[in-house]
Amino acid sequence: MIPKTMAFRRHGLLASLSLFILAISPPVLNPDCSVSINRSVQSPLLVMKMSRLFFILAFAILTCIPARAATYSYPSAADAWFTFELPDEWNPKITDETLEATAPHNLAYVAFWVLKDKSDFKNVDNDIEEILKDSVTELKMTKDSVSKEINGIHFLVYVGTGKDRKEKTPVTFEVWMFSPKPGKVGLLYFDRDSDATAEIKTSLKQMVDSIKLK
Repeated sequence: MIPKTMAFRRHGLLASLSLFILAISPPVLNPDCSVSINRSVQSPLLVMKMSRLFFILAFAILTCIPARAATYSYPSAADAWFTFELPDEWNPKITDETLEATAPHNLAYVAFWVLKDKSDFKNVDNDIEEILKDSVTELKMTKDSVSKEINGIHFLVYVGTGKDRKEKTPVTFEVWMFSPKPGKVGLLYFDRDSDATAEIKTSLKQMVDSIKLK
């Protein structure tokens, strides 16, 4: 379902397009009071330009509609530790308590898993490279770790760059550590192409902002 505000904007754009068409091809009032379109001003070149403009505007309207997000539960709906939101197109899947999701065209990747050998955040700073060794090579931290609180959840956040171990492509990554249950440390990892679009960045931020413990 398209959000109401977006639907209003779409209808407004279509109405503006209709007014523009009428402006360049004004109606003519006939003697019998009927109305017809003045075809004399509609040269083949004008018609071609108008068709091109219509498709450009239609494409712009469609691309302005944001991807619909769905709510998912980890590790399952029946025994949820927390819930989060991601666009349907990312197809989140949970296998053996590991959550994975991939943006269309592999522009971003998300994973969540529980660190088996940690029950708290002690020494995490020293172990981050070891923790990420299966995901990123040539790892370089670009910021010091920071603490953030969202929806009452304490996160320890790391940001860096490197190369995707599988794709061998440059990526920017973020790690958001938090405790999904007492005595457990969870790691939310996502990476994206260094030139990822604003839409990708927004989707990743919205996922973190949507996390709620159960």
